[in-house]
Amino acid sequence: MTWAMPGCHPQTAFHGSAIHRFALPLGSVSWLVQIEAMTKRTVIRDIPDVLAAIPLTLGFQPVESVVMVAYRDDKSSFIARADLLPTASQQQTLAEYLIAAAINNGRTAVVLVYYTADAELAEQHASKCAEVIAAEGLKLTTAIRVHDGHFFATQVSDPQLAQQEPGGLPFDNASHPATLEAHFDGHVVRESRADLAQSLKEYDQADARKIKLELRSRRRSQPLTEASRYADARWLQHRLRSFAEDRRPLDVRDCAKVLDLITDIELRDIAWMAMKERSMVWMDFWLQMTRRSSQLRANDRKSAVALLAFASWHAGDGAMAWCAVEHCLNLDRHYSMAHLISDILMNAIPPDAWKASDDSIFEVFRNADPADPSGASAS
Repeated sequence: MTWAMPGCHPQTAFHGSAIHRFALPLGSVSWLVQIEAMTKRTVIRDIPDVLAAIPLTLGFQPVESVVMVAYRDDKSSFIARADLLPTASQQQTLAEYLIAAAINNGRTAVVLVYYTADAELAEQHASKCAEVIAAEGLKLTTAIRVHDGHFFATQVSDPQLAQQEPGGLPFDNASHPATLEAHFDGHVVRESRADLAQSLKEYDQADARKIKLELRSRRRSQPLTEASRYADARWLQHRLRSFAEDRRPLDVRDCAKVLDLITDIELRDIAWMAMKERSMVWMDFWLQMTRRSSQLRANDRKSAVALLAFASWHAGDGAMAWCAVEHCLNLDRHYSMAHLISDILMNAIPPDAWKASDDSIFEVFRNADPADPSGASAS
């Protein structure tokens, strides 16, 4: 029995593309659709390749979920994940949003994977999606259900195989070459999305306490003032450039200073504009800053978390981006940057649309006196 997917060429790969989420009110609750991008090129030849790539892309193992892989002839693909929903109206809405996301990003073919033990629920979802796919002129390459180390054909896409293999076909992600390569590279797949979200709060208590004490000391001796903002802005630019070049973790003093400076919105935005081509580097940087700020007050943490959300989106890690957005909004539900990143994700804006602005947009630089010795020494 072949596992090859007709119409899915051996070169078809996950490539950097859009990240998207829809939050739709269903009574008093909301459900989420996440579209993640994979920045590392992974060749997709058959169903085991798809099943290995999905948790590597998401960063966690999906459960009770539908995952859509949408692609096109130029081999550009993305993944969407959503919770499985129980009612026909919810399933219809979910199908329409998933396929709309595929169309809006120019994808022409879809693979559906249902992670559940409930075969009937998977068939219901697949049927709704198949109807929308057909109505919109897209191609449904295959729709399968996954449970307990086996994948099962659905009646929707392959009724003959579903009858021939009612017990499913086995697969083993652990021994798949993509999984082995990812483990060798240090890539971690979390047990669940909740586990991934919790990873933002993992920190070294001794280090975090030192940063808390250093920040307190700094604010007593070097409070942020209008007079120091130009020098602070130039120092921040220089320090971030230095990190991008040498990749060395910041010492406690510099870490506390960066966290202090980015509480100023304009200085935060200067740190934001520092993120250009080195997206994976900045994601790691702001993840560490988020963790190291864990003992600080919410107002002293939210800027770093919001910058992590942006850096994750820019790196193509949609799951981490959403975890950071939600974490930031838990710290301050009105924080505008978190809502802005949420809008970027919800509107499926691709990371390559990002163009960093130059210094001319910042008032702190426009108003600076070039002859000011404090500014000159800081730059």
